[in-house]
Amino acid sequence: MVSFLLKVNKAGVVSGTNDVFIVRPAPVLLLGEDLSELFVWGDPIVDESFSASFPEHRSAEFLLDNASGHFYFVLLDKRRGQVTAGNSIFSILPVYFHETADALFLSDNAIRLGKYCGRTTLSGKFVTEVILFNFPVSDQSAIEGVKLLSSGSYLIIEKGGVK
Repeated sequence: MVSFLLKVNKAGVVSGTNDVFIVRPAPVLLLGEDLSELFVWGDPIVDESFSASFPEHRSAEFLLDNASGHFYFVLLDKRRGQVTAGNSIFSILPVYFHETADALFLSDNAIRLGKYCGRTTLSGKFVTEVILFNFPVSDQSAIEGVKLLSSGSYLIIEKGGVK
């Protein structure tokens, strides 16, 4: 089972992906250089040219367009001071997140993330959706204040905010 927990401070400078992991999974693909670092785990499928081409493009879009499979990723852009975190398209691997004034927290487990962030209230919206439709239809998780990131999406965390 893949397990991870990240904390990305909005104001701080991140020098490497080690700075953001609280619970760190084993990387399947790790590309690093002076300007960027890419950390991918899960089951990514890339061809031989990906590693050579990535430093030229250095973007989540390039990763999502050129990799398949079910995976999570963290991309650190040291030039801009950005951390991008997300998951693959059609992913069965969820990314849950909770934002505070100072940081963004991400995990594959909404309950673990909620406990870590002090959020333990069951979401009424989530319960209503599951009762009515037999699955959640919004980005709300089972825990109030913890949201689900859509598949094939990512969040960009940079000084002062989240996009």
